[in-house]
Amino acid sequence: MTMIRLLVAALTLATLLLTLVSPAQAGRALDRPDLAAVDRYVEAQLATLGVPGAALAVVQADGAVHLRAFGRADDSGRPMTPQTPLLLGSLTKSFTAVAVMQLVEQGQIALDAPVQRYIPWFRVADPAASAQITVRQLLTHTSGISGRGEAEWLLREDNSADGSARLVRALADVELTAQPGTVWQYASANYVVLGLIVEVVSGAPYEHYVEQQIFAPLRMGHSFASPEAARAAGLAEGHQFWFGRPRATQLPYPRGMLPAGYLASSAEDMSRYLLAHLNGGGTAGAQILSPTGVAELHQPGIAIDAGLWSAMGWGVGDFAGTRVLQHDGNTANYRAEMWLLPDQGLGFVLLMNASNELQTTPTRALGQGITEQLLGREPAAVALNPVAQGFSVVVMALAALQLLGVARSVATLRRWSLNPPEPNRWRHMWLPLVGGLLAALVFLVVVPALFLGGSLPVALLLVPDLGVVVAVAGALALGWTIVRAVLALRLLRRPTTAPANQVAATSGM
Repeated sequence: MTMIRLLVAALTLATLLLTLVSPAQAGRALDRPDLAAVDRYVEAQLATLGVPGAALAVVQADGAVHLRAFGRADDSGRPMTPQTPLLLGSLTKSFTAVAVMQLVEQGQIALDAPVQRYIPWFRVADPAASAQITVRQLLTHTSGISGRGEAEWLLREDNSADGSARLVRALADVELTAQPGTVWQYASANYVVLGLIVEVVSGAPYEHYVEQQIFAPLRMGHSFASPEAARAAGLAEGHQFWFGRPRATQLPYPRGMLPAGYLASSAEDMSRYLLAHLNGGGTAGAQILSPTGVAELHQPGIAIDAGLWSAMGWGVGDFAGTRVLQHDGNTANYRAEMWLLPDQGLGFVLLMNASNELQTTPTRALGQGITEQLLGREPAAVALNPVAQGFSVVVMALAALQLLGVARSVATLRRWSLNPPEPNRWRHMWLPLVGGLLAALVFLVVVPALFLGGSLPVALLLVPDLGVVVAVAGALALGWTIVRAVLALRLLRRPTTAPANQVAATSGM
């Protein structure tokens, strides 16, 4: 009996231990996402999107890191690797926010202080509002500055040391579209100003500050704040899409916009950066921020949309019942997605060496799909945006109609050279003239302004295939309209040939 009692006691104790220990262990085991499935999903979606190469990093708060690369880094066939640097686009804003918060923790910046405390000459068009805009409002995109016309900045290849200061001075003519602190409006200008504040307060160029205070402590050895250094280290070649096919392109580098979108990093380096955000500002023995500082950066602020709020360098949202922090990046030839799931201790970054300005929704959906996969759910397949595809078809159809119109005009003028029309003869010149000028206006001004970035030069930079189509169609419409008007005027001023029977009757008199 004693042996039986001992056996029962041992079984009871074992059961109790299993009850106390196994759920936690099982929970941790279940928390491990199916990373092989994530890889398969990403690879399939990149093929759908036509992206030549990408690098993925998935991190867990306990330090586990999964790295994977897909495709090629450039058109020579060089394979993409987790160590290959790519441009981060607006993921850079998160780094700028960290830099500002570091200086806040050192007592050199106050979040609710006016910008003019650090840049006394800072101005927008409204003098009163200029004095009201605060550092916090810049960080949360609530300064009242909109992103309108900002794409024109991309055309400036200003590599001067005071590039950011030049852009900030240009804000003196900008009209605010909302009172400071009231409305969220995404504008890279906010982070250009913040980058300049970092320079002024720290006394170091933005590049040097980020390299020394963020990259170096986190051992981000494949991260760079200058294009020359990134290219020397094997920067992946950026691509844009020409009629659905990726084409390697090099775009202007506006040094002044560096704090808003032009840092370069690798998937491996970004995994260390994400771990710092998941672990209260530190990882691998380095502490770049205090837990309080990280919490401040991640704190939801003003509402952006239903279930989405602005934070500092991040957006905070409710994704299918899960709290997420997210930001994407785009430089017109690179694309990036960065997500954190703090409650699950998970995060990932996906860096791509191609971007399609008309297909940003599918790439954002790819980020959502990876998040679904990490949460153990079935993600939806990514599909190209049919509206964007339809728009491209419409633009090219209009350009084709323009060509047909020119061909028809040539045939008409040849007919008129033999016998100009008599009834309402001037109508045949004025109506085509007005129609041609309207067509030129639509192609050269209206389509770029409403759909392709704001102007024709920006359209040629951001959406080069359609930019070329509308530029050629518009130039053809304008040029041919003028040529046709001149030729038609000369032909219509000639006397009409008399009918044959009228000539015979006149001869018999």
